[in-house]
Amino acid sequence: MKFFKQLSIYTLSSFIVAGIPFLFLPVLTSYLTPEDYGVISLYNNFVRLLMPFVTVGIIYYSNNEFFNLDKKEYKSLFSSILVIPIVSFLFFFILSFFLGNFVCDFLNIKNKIWAIFIPLLVLFSTAEELALVTLRNQKKTYTFATVKILKAVIEIILTLYLIIILNLNWEGRVLSWVTVGTLTLIVAIIFFKKQGLINFKQINKKHITSALLFGLPLIPESIITFALNISDRFFIAKMESIGDVGIYSVGSQVGMLILILTGALLQWFIPFQFENMLTLTKEKKLKIVSMTYLFLTILIVAFVLLILFTPIIFTVINKNFSSGSYFVFWIGLGYLFEALYNLFNQYLFYYKKTKIIAIIAVIALLINITLNYYMIDFYGTIGAAYATLISYISIAALTFWYANKLCPMPWLSFKEILISFKQQINTKPPK
Repeated sequence: MKFFKQLSIYTLSSFIVAGIPFLFLPVLTSYLTPEDYGVISLYNNFVRLLMPFVTVGIIYYSNNEFFNLDKKEYKSLFSSILVIPIVSFLFFFILSFFLGNFVCDFLNIKNKIWAIFIPLLVLFSTAEELALVTLRNQKKTYTFATVKILKAVIEIILTLYLIIILNLNWEGRVLSWVTVGTLTLIVAIIFFKKQGLINFKQINKKHITSALLFGLPLIPESIITFALNISDRFFIAKMESIGDVGIYSVGSQVGMLILILTGALLQWFIPFQFENMLTLTKEKKLKIVSMTYLFLTILIVAFVLLILFTPIIFTVINKNFSSGSYFVFWIGLGYLFEALYNLFNQYLFYYKKTKIIAIIAVIALLINITLNYYMIDFYGTIGAAYATLISYISIAALTFWYANKLCPMPWLSFKEILISFKQQINTKPPK
């Protein structure tokens, strides 16, 4: 069936992309110290923290409007909203010259040039995400997968060369991001031009205003992602040590397989959900719910397999990082509830309830920061994993409650859900 084919390609490509650096983890842990891994983790997460302030939600907005506008109007919208990340990037790039020393002190690095690279990496990531979302919505599944895999291969080859041959340590990883990011930006611009999506004569202030109204409340929602997945590293660095951050990060990287699978499933699920919600009948509600249950079943099975194979995975990782295995269960379980949050959050995105998303984000931020402080102090590094899990359980429950209030779905109509599922898997795609 067509959707199973798309699901397989998205899942396989995501795991190949994740598996490439994961495959070389034993090599990298032999050349990098826990302190190096700590710096790489904090640096990467600083980039992720800055990203929502540069993109201001335009990736979500372009995804929403792709299904609501005709091609001509969408091209005008796309050209218009590009102004937002360009202006934001220039602001933060200039700001990095003045605050570079502060950022370097925070990340435990010396040269100011590394702080200047941060807004550049955000710009590169924005271009990449916009290109991938466009390919996904156009259902160019094979191109989507090829682009992701090719980028990952080039990046890991360059990383290995810079770290092993040139002995650049953590700097080699960052330089590989910058180099490949530059190439990605060039390819993305060429792709957008060929699609007719870049034409600054079509810039419309109305689209920019609408995008900002939609996207500004999403900044807190993006901060929640930082707070729940990232802030634990910063707390560990200040309350424990930078070496503990490196060990925790390796455990998190293994547990992140659940997050990677979630991302792959969402690439298939979001267009499916949004297309069916354009005219939401009872039949289409059942289709969405049946696929939601399939989504969750796949994740639960993957989580169980991850826990079973964790001891085997850590036998091939450098012994200096072996204690990272203790974090995998709790981190993986936290990511499982993050998947629930992301699933139900799509209803809020579709109905443009970004202010509600912002309110939930603020609640989660307060919960997570409080729990991180007290639990790391009481339990040590493992307390960060506990805090993340409890925080995601809280916001998944809140988001489900509001999403179901906004758009009631037949979650308990199990017989009808099963019939709908069977109909979908038995339906042949049109020739």
